[in-house]
Amino acid sequence: MIKYIVYTIAFAVVMISINYCKTHRNPVSADAQNYMPQISKGVNQVWGGPICIAAGPFPIEITPTTNFISGCLNCGKLFKAGMLEKTYPHDFNDPHDYVINITDLGLNFYTNAIPGRTPDNELSGFCFGDAKLDKVVAALPMEQFMGQSAISIKFKMKVENPDPFLLLPESKELGYPYLPLKALDGTSDHVETTTVKLKNNEFLELDSSLRYGEWLNE
Repeated sequence: MIKYIVYTIAFAVVMISINYCKTHRNPVSADAQNYMPQISKGVNQVWGGPICIAAGPFPIEITPTTNFISGCLNCGKLFKAGMLEKTYPHDFNDPHDYVINITDLGLNFYTNAIPGRTPDNELSGFCFGDAKLDKVVAALPMEQFMGQSAISIKFKMKVENPDPFLLLPESKELGYPYLPLKALDGTSDHVETTTVKLKNNEFLELDSSLRYGEWLNE
């Protein structure tokens, strides 16, 4: 009887230990931890950098003979975000004759030269800060696909020195999935999933369409 009780207690301790390890195991695989510099490089290369939307210069006059799309490709999202407004200098009732101007809010973000462009290829537009990888929150063990190494990750982005506007629901209209931010420290609740491909232990590309393992059907 005593032996049975001892075995029962031992079995219970083992099961508790196993469940504890499963619950508290690091969600970031050892492979991802070993290749974190390459992962960070890849995510920042693709997802990071200036948060800018090219548009302008302003004002832009739209007439019945002007193609709105060619006149201002990104203006639709900028109108919804409150960066731009329409004025009707001739006839308020004519939806095809107006001028696009920057709002007072938009002036806070407008620049004649978006960062990262060469002097002979400058673009005007609206810039809202710089994004970078915040953290990898989960990662699968490495797999091999056609001579390339692959590590699937879940990650969050962060914006450095964000303007309070990026906390507002309107910032979602800018088209960046990690907006709006959750706090002025630049962090976001949005979790993105992608697969980091490596070749010769160096970053090759991100492939968000590649899924494997326990994330195969996500």
